[in-house]
Amino acid sequence: MDKQILSEFQKFLFDKKFIPEKNTSFYTYWVNKFLYFSNNTEILPADVRIKKFLDQLSDKAETTDWQIRQAYDATRLYLYHFLKNPSPVLYSNAPEKHNDSFNLNQISI
Repeated sequence: MDKQILSEFQKFLFDKKFIPEKNTSFYTYWVNKFLYFSNNTEILPADVRIKKFLDQLSDKAETTDWQIRQAYDATRLYLYHFLKNPSPVLYSNAPEKHNDSFNLNQISI
């Protein structure tokens, strides 16, 4: 993974004050995970990649609801604010983990 882009994203978060400074490294962590995951799904639209990434996270028993929410927020900040992807997905509510599975019905496109 190109550490330069992650450093630039971290600086962007800090400069724009989208999140508390103490959370910057966590958001960068989730974006790094998302980018690594996206290497295998590059041909899919961003909204589908986000869904699949969050679904993968929710399959892991150790991933909590707040972590899924943070990963969701981080990927959207990265794609739609930092990279300025012109077609953001509009979600009515952030997804949550329920009974060790990701509820895709919570996402409206």
